Amino acid sequence: MTREETVLSLLADIAEDLKQADIWQTKAPSTQALESTEPFCIDTLEFTEWVQWVMLPRFEALIVRGHPLPTECSIYPMAEEALKGGSSKLLPLLQHIQALDDAITLRH
Repeated sequence: MTREETVLSLLADIAEDLKQADIWQTKAPSTQALESTEPFCIDTLEFTEWVQWVMLPRFEALIVRGHPLPTECSIYPMAEEALKGGSSKLLPLLQHIQALDDAITLRH
C-alpha cells in the first residue's frame, strides 16, 4: 500500500470514528468559522469539527489532486489534549490520528 493509500484509509477510519462516537455533523460550520487563521481553528471550532470539516477534506484534496503530502504531521498531541476526559468511544479516533501522524511523517 502506498503512503497515499494508507493516508486515505486512515482518513476513512477517522470519519467512521467520528460517526461511531456520535459526533459526526451533518451541517457545516459557517464559512467564517472555517476561515480561521488560528491553528486547528481553535477560536471558532471544536477540535472534532476541525477534523471533520478542515483536516479530512484538505488531506483528501492533496491526494486526489496529486499534490505531495506534508513530510511532518503532529495532530495527535492536540487530539489528546482536546479529547482528554472524553468517552471511551473516542479511543479509536485517537489511535487513528496517531497512526495518521505516523503515516505522514517521514522519518530520516
